[in-house]
Amino acid sequence: MKNRHLFLIGSGPPMPEKLAESFASLLEKGPVVLLYKPRKDMSIQEYSSVFTDPITSHSPDIPFHFIRIKESYEADEVKKLKSAGGLMIGGGDTVKYQQYIAESELAPIIRTLYTAGIPIAGFSAGALIVPDMCVISAKDNEQERTLYKKGLGLVRIEPWRFTI
Repeated sequence: MKNRHLFLIGSGPPMPEKLAESFASLLEKGPVVLLYKPRKDMSIQEYSSVFTDPITSHSPDIPFHFIRIKESYEADEVKKLKSAGGLMIGGGDTVKYQQYIAESELAPIIRTLYTAGIPIAGFSAGALIVPDMCVISAKDNEQERTLYKKGLGLVRIEPWRFTI
């Protein structure tokens, strides 16, 4: 079995220096793919450096591919994800990340990447969708109640081990 590597970061980018160094050291082949939700009135090129710079400071030649999360994906986007040597999942609207990643055709691809030892980093919402259950706080959804949704299933949450 290959070693598996998850970097779960409770806030937005940039990735902390030591984590970026570790993530970069695990990159063996293929580009780093960033799954992201666009920021209002900004293109990915305007803010992608907060994701890329910490990694390229350790692996300057590593290419990045950017895939905007949405309801469905083009064949080229799926192909890029399948060839990823690293994966980063941005933050923001957890409901959208859960819906457009964990409940999409990308989920089994991400599980395959993880099983193959490809390093995966999730920022905030990107970290929340990693377990088998994605818990979305009442403050972060329109229903204003805690939501329990399907996650990617990369790690298992055992509810009886948590106390409130």
